[in-house]
Amino acid sequence: MVSSGQTLIEAAHLLRQAGATRIEALATHCLARTADLARMEEAGIAALRFTDSVGRSGGSISLASLIAQAIREHGWQE
Repeated sequence: MVSSGQTLIEAAHLLRQAGATRIEALATHCLARTADLARMEEAGIAALRFTDSVGRSGGSISLASLIAQAIREHGWQE
């Protein structure tokens, strides 16, 4: 889960020091504000992808089909 993004920013700095040339991140939930997302970009995070679990737009990975598939696989019907 990403809230302020501070942990990702710190990780990005360490990855750059270790020689990373591109940094991308993936999160289940993104609660970050627009200003937080800008700070992550400034820290060198090229892409942040996250699910639509909290309704934030942009970079979203839809959970609807995954949840529907899990319901079907467990024998639950509409």
